Amino acid sequence: MEEAARLAEVNFSVQIVYNELREPREIFAGDVINAHHAACRMANGFLRTATAKDADIVVANAYPRNRQALSALGWARDSLRDGGSAVIIAQHPDAMSTIHYLHERREHRGQGYWENLVNDNKTVHQAAQIILFSQYMHKRDVDQVYSKHVRLVRSWDEVMNLLQKQHRTDARVAVYPYANMQHPEVDLT
Repeated sequence: MEEAARLAEVNFSVQIVYNELREPREIFAGDVINAHHAACRMANGFLRTATAKDADIVVANAYPRNRQALSALGWARDSLRDGGSAVIIAQHPDAMSTIHYLHERREHRGQGYWENLVNDNKTVHQAAQIILFSQYMHKRDVDQVYSKHVRLVRSWDEVMNLLQKQHRTDARVAVYPYANMQHPEVDLT
């Protein structure tokens, strides 16, 4: 990215770091690379999220990037114990991006539809169940999660019933309220 900016002769940039209320917290302007690095260091200081370990249940809300809801599975992969439950919340009226089939055309590798779905980034191997909570997703969205343990549910009561069947009352729960916007701790020294 930096090399491309230099090759394109971009010599000035404005980087805005927002807080959790979507208000500008600080503005960095100047050299495209220096301003970007300064903004990243500042944002990393207060936007990073410590990754929970060995959680029985991981709840990852895909808001505000619900159309890319499966990115939230990364938090479950990193936080969930073997046999745990992953809950992905994706409440977006357009569901995920599958309605236009763009993903299939872009990533077609000469294989059939089902073979193209095999992707380690689209599953949580250690999960006993992956629960997708959405009033809007359809079967094609669910098919993108590469697991035989995935369930689409339409109400929070259904989520709670599935979790209570699988876990005791003293389960360790990790919650990522903005999973697709949060990032793990990064060493920027």
